[in-house]
Amino acid sequence: MDIEKVKQEYFNTLSELQNEMLLLQSRIKKAKNQLLITKTEEDIKQFRKENDLEEGLKHISLFD
Repeated sequence: MDIEKVKQEYFNTLSELQNEMLLLQSRIKKAKNQLLITKTEEDIKQFRKENDLEEGLKHISLFD
């Protein structure tokens, strides 16, 4: 086993996870701000359409 290679793979995965966490944090902030101005059923439909928190995430899964 090449320990250095395994360590690098773990480091890369952790870096990707950290980037996803930052992206998710940004998406949550945006979604919260949009919820503040959501008033109607149509607004809620639009909100759901525009705020897919999991889109493009590789390591983080929020909902089944």
